[in-house]
Amino acid sequence: MFGVVCRQKTSTGCKSLVGTILYPKPFHSAACDYGNKFEPVARSTLEKIINQKIEPCGLFIDEEQPFLAASPDGLIGDRGLLEIKCPYSARDMTPEEGIKQRKITFWDKNGVINIKHKWYYQIQGQLHVTRRIYCVFCVWTPHGVKTETIFADDSFWSIEMETHLVSFYKKCLLPEIVDPRVARNMPIRNIKHKINENMITDQQL
Repeated sequence: MFGVVCRQKTSTGCKSLVGTILYPKPFHSAACDYGNKFEPVARSTLEKIINQKIEPCGLFIDEEQPFLAASPDGLIGDRGLLEIKCPYSARDMTPEEGIKQRKITFWDKNGVINIKHKWYYQIQGQLHVTRRIYCVFCVWTPHGVKTETIFADDSFWSIEMETHLVSFYKKCLLPEIVDPRVARNMPIRNIKHKINENMITDQQL
């Protein structure tokens, strides 16, 4: 959700996103089933590539902002974490072919990371919440594996993410938690939260 919240247009109301977070509905798709099936295979393959044990982990809660949480796909030593993607759209090709055919858009055709991609926001969010230094990002298909080591970027977190996340929580999510409308058969507040404009302070909460 890091990327979805941070990349949301200021003109877009938050009703749909609040509903997705607080009142999730059962969801199944071929892409999700595919990812769940092959993630363990990708993890095992990566362990052999990096020659290091990947430890399983659960949910991490941010120690300073406990409304933020992250669930990496594994931990590497004391400083690293793992994020795995098994893109269904690239299941019949290598990751490199997927990039060239734009089935995988995390990298451009020259191999440069797209820092506006939702996966990049996810990785930086995980690194911040876990206080880890780097993430081994792994894209797996039945025909190959591509990895990239991505380091925590405190500037990106501060400028591109933190303010958006805090604003969304205080203006959109918290009101429905404190005074839920769905339980009263009322529509969720459709607030258009704008960064640094009429920010809600802790005192106002």
